[in-house]
Amino acid sequence: MWSPIIFGYEHVIKEHREFTIIRDIIIASSVLALSFYYISLYLFRVTSQLPIFLGIFCLLVSLRVLLVGNILLMQLFPLFPWELSVKIEYLTFYIGFMVVFLFLAHTFPQEINKKIVKMTLSVCIIFSLTTLFPAIIFTQFLSTFQIWIGFMLIYLLYIVSLAALRKREGSYLNFFTIVVLMIAIINDLFLHNSWLETIDLTPIAAALFLFIQTLVVAQKSSEAFKRAESLSVELLKINASLEQKVAERTKDLQEKNSQLLHIETSRKSFFSSVAHEIGTPMQIMQGYIQIMQSKVESEELQEYLTIIYEKSKFFHHLTKDLQDLAKMDEGQFEYTFEHINVHFFLEYIVKQLKHYIENEGLHFQHSALHTIEGVSIYAWLDVTRMEQVFLNLIQNSIKFTPTDGTIEIDVDCTPIVRDTLQGFLSIRVTDNGQGIDAELLPHVFKRFMKGNAPNKAQKGSGLGLAISKEIIHKHQGNIYVESELGKGSTFTIVIPVNFVKEDIYG
Repeated sequence: MWSPIIFGYEHVIKEHREFTIIRDIIIASSVLALSFYYISLYLFRVTSQLPIFLGIFCLLVSLRVLLVGNILLMQLFPLFPWELSVKIEYLTFYIGFMVVFLFLAHTFPQEINKKIVKMTLSVCIIFSLTTLFPAIIFTQFLSTFQIWIGFMLIYLLYIVSLAALRKREGSYLNFFTIVVLMIAIINDLFLHNSWLETIDLTPIAAALFLFIQTLVVAQKSSEAFKRAESLSVELLKINASLEQKVAERTKDLQEKNSQLLHIETSRKSFFSSVAHEIGTPMQIMQGYIQIMQSKVESEELQEYLTIIYEKSKFFHHLTKDLQDLAKMDEGQFEYTFEHINVHFFLEYIVKQLKHYIENEGLHFQHSALHTIEGVSIYAWLDVTRMEQVFLNLIQNSIKFTPTDGTIEIDVDCTPIVRDTLQGFLSIRVTDNGQGIDAELLPHVFKRFMKGNAPNKAQKGSGLGLAISKEIIHKHQGNIYVESELGKGSTFTIVIPVNFVKEDIYG
């Protein structure tokens, strides 16, 4: 670019030059600050690419201000190469138009043709690459680029007009901006080729473009703020409405919960009363049935009486389980813990169960508890409740084990840490029955959970394992099951024990 020669007094020319330098510094620094603002806006709010285009454009404008006119950059840095400054000046022009085109392409994506966008990018990149050649070569392409820009501005004018007809946001302001840019480019073409004595309008057009886009951004921000305020008011209304609904629902749920608690209390009381009222007559009825069995000689009648007796035993067991559950739910299930010698307790349990299992036509096996000489194993147990647990487990195994099958009890005791006086007793009840389906395993200890025992005349109540689990937990222990369908099941009880020297307890 060429600047006109100024004639006059030295101090006047000097003052004019200093004024121009100060003006350019203010413009360059202001536009550079605006560039940082837009780039920061993009980095912290990556919801749109428009701020990054504006930031890059501002950066290019500030560079162009430093390189055009008084060439402020070379005055601040005298050793800066002149040809490099010219190359940067041309690059800012080529890349600047590319950024403006991309900005408008992202502003009106539905109106602009994507193929033309790609073509524009390619042309701008090609012209930018010409700056790799010496200045005498790449400066010859500027007029061609300006003519091409003129046609592209006509296309952009069409795009913005189309957007205005469709009432796109910011279309009217951008239409005005493109008209000004067209005038500036035409003026720049005449000025560069010395066809017309005029001034450089490109900085004015660029400043106007930035000003217009700032207005557009401000307008969008204002509308976004209004929408945010509107949404905030709506949210407050919805929140107030929700709070009222929550309060109403909470009150309704509290009332229903109170009703359910009353129903549950009534249910527990009913089960407890029914179990108590039925339990005693059942015991009496069993006694009468046994007397009748001893008096009747007919095999057919004996068979009928046996069926009746088994049914009465089932109902008696069911009523007892219901009573136990009712007491557990009400916290009235009583325990009497004693410091029991585990070896004697297991001997007692094995004797009880051996006779019971063999009477059912099954084989019974058990392993004795290995003890250390001079040391006894003790545990805090409620003997009656633990006997109930073992009876439930054995009855469960009997139901699912075919005739001539085997039920085995294995016992093992392990100290928590070697040479300590505390440990855990593990008791495993294993059968070779039909096993439990893998899908049912997580639910076996739930109330009223019953398996299928097709070979047995009598099915259980589905309460025994649930009661057993509750009893074991009260003993600070645990119970779990392992099973494989078709091969059998193993129920394992683990309870804490302590080791005591025999001379302490005699």
